[in-house]
Amino acid sequence: MELFIGIVAIYLIVLIFLFFFQRNLMYHPDENNYSGDNLEVNIEKVTIKTTDNINLLGWFHNKNLKSYKTIVYFHGNAGTLENRIHKLNHFKDMDVNFLIIAWRGFRVIKENQVRRVFIQMVLVQ
Repeated sequence: MELFIGIVAIYLIVLIFLFFFQRNLMYHPDENNYSGDNLEVNIEKVTIKTTDNINLLGWFHNKNLKSYKTIVYFHGNAGTLENRIHKLNHFKDMDVNFLIIAWRGFRVIKENQVRRVFIQMVLVQ
């Protein structure tokens, strides 16, 4: 019985600790361990207009649309495209095209900042 009470007490202490320090356990995408990486593939900056008229930034690497498949890469909900450069560099030795798209709120751009390329053109094989 004493063992059970000890386990419950430790569990409650852990829960109380997590409750009071939960803000410190959040992921902070601004703390980037990959800053300074250089992109080793050629990309074209593209915009994708959503149905609610928001322009999202994307990077498109066109190796050869007719010969290779295209990977559409959704990088996750934290960070920016620049945080994924170390992953994109792995595509340089693969026979693929890729399109990586920024999530809403992380890289929304204004009209005419970069040349608009429609998603239908990117995904044509």
